Amino acid sequence: MPDTVLTLKDLAAREGTDDVVGLVEAVVNVAPEIERIPGRVIPGLWYTARVRKAINASRAFRKINQGVYLGASTYDQERFNTFAFDAQMQLDEALIAAAESEGDSAGKLMAEEASGAMRSKAIDLGYQFYQGTLNDANGCPGLTDFMVTAEQQLDSRTGAAIDQVVDAGGSVAGKCETAWFINEGVQGVHWLFGGGTGLRLNPWTWQYVFDTNNKHFRAMRANVFGFIGISCAHYHAVGAIRNIDAVTGLSNTTNATYALTDNMVAQLWAKFPIGFKPTACYATQKAVRSLQLSRSTTLFADAGRSGVENSGGAAPIAPWPTNLPTAGNIPIIPTDSIQPGNQMTTY
Repeated sequence: MPDTVLTLKDLAAREGTDDVVGLVEAVVNVAPEIERIPGRVIPGLWYTARVRKAINASRAFRKINQGVYLGASTYDQERFNTFAFDAQMQLDEALIAAAESEGDSAGKLMAEEASGAMRSKAIDLGYQFYQGTLNDANGCPGLTDFMVTAEQQLDSRTGAAIDQVVDAGGSVAGKCETAWFINEGVQGVHWLFGGGTGLRLNPWTWQYVFDTNNKHFRAMRANVFGFIGISCAHYHAVGAIRNIDAVTGLSNTTNATYALTDNMVAQLWAKFPIGFKPTACYATQKAVRSLQLSRSTTLFADAGRSGVENSGGAAPIAPWPTNLPTAGNIPIIPTDSIQPGNQMTTY
């Protein structure tokens, strides 16, 4: 991807605008993962988790004058790395002078560029959170990578491979989605910030830089930098309902065959260990809408208010889902970071 910098056209779009209204953000992508998922700072650039994979399997009782076999736990190590995160910004000296001559300020330019850079990187981190190395091989593993690792482990309850997936059955290329169910926390899924610090905005400084023809000019430059990664030490921390392909428009209809349903949520909930359930579901608005339309409608009266959504005489529908009553009342977090893909044999 080529470098992108602020231009005179961008500067012209700022002139004469209303400070009361402020900056209207037309980039509407919502990426709640960086704000909602907990994070912690580690002193180095990686840490190693110890994982007990099996416990003492010898019998607990014995006969008189007869012993029992020795037994021991089985342990493994999982290493979680952080990766260099860098958002570069540049303002040409001529652009700053032009802005100040029009009553704008260098400080406002810098602040808005910094907030834009952070918004852009938050969106990219959202993609990385789910797709991991499929999104950017230079970045940290994501939920897809963790699921593949988990499925290579044995479930202590069954002795078979860990299975925390429910398939909605969709098969149309380019439309299938996944709803992710995760346990958020220090043993589950959380962000890592390496080097003993979080992401930091370095000061704007004057520098002599080169254009594409290797010619010099003076500019203010800054960057947002840090080391960031994702930890998922518990093999049961992630589950998924994959291949959701629900046709959801403005009408109160849906392709229920491939929608997200309470039945699928209950199936997945039962696959998680009793003592280690998911704490949140992350899904697109389309998937959440399909869950809403798959639910039956219950009518009740409360001082003239209906207990269902209704618009323009259309058939009533269930309220917009915010929690999952059939699955421990965990919250549903809508996100734009989950991208549709092909029919998935993995995720």
